[in-house]
Amino acid sequence: MAKWTEQDDKTLRNLWGGRYSAREIGHQLKRTKSAILGRVWRIGLSDPVRALAQQKKSGARVVRRSHRNKPVVKVSKPIVQANIATPEPKNISLMDLLQDDCRWPVNAPERGEEHLFCGNQKHENSSYCEAHYKASIRADRWQQ
Repeated sequence: MAKWTEQDDKTLRNLWGGRYSAREIGHQLKRTKSAILGRVWRIGLSDPVRALAQQKKSGARVVRRSHRNKPVVKVSKPIVQANIATPEPKNISLMDLLQDDCRWPVNAPERGEEHLFCGNQKHENSSYCEAHYKASIRADRWQQ
């Protein structure tokens, strides 16, 4: 991989300003299209308007991406949990669960305990009993 010289940069600037494609410039400088586009970006020749126009002309899907990882901060409403009377779990193992049993885990298997589940009657259209169903979703989305 040859290093970029001042002459290469000057030629790149002239050809890029002359509206040659990255492929044509690469052919003249004996470099790949990707090398040309990378150098254009690094020395600040990138023209977003030109790039978008070329992508639209070629029929490619236009996707803008940031080259920096920006932290994403999501602000949400606090979850409001109502006082829900939780029935006493039946502590049923996975192999003993029936089709209509609540599948809410009631212990901590990461501490070496056996996987046990609530086992009470399931709420309609849920894998959990009514109390655990309500505990698993936001209070403002409860289906009565």
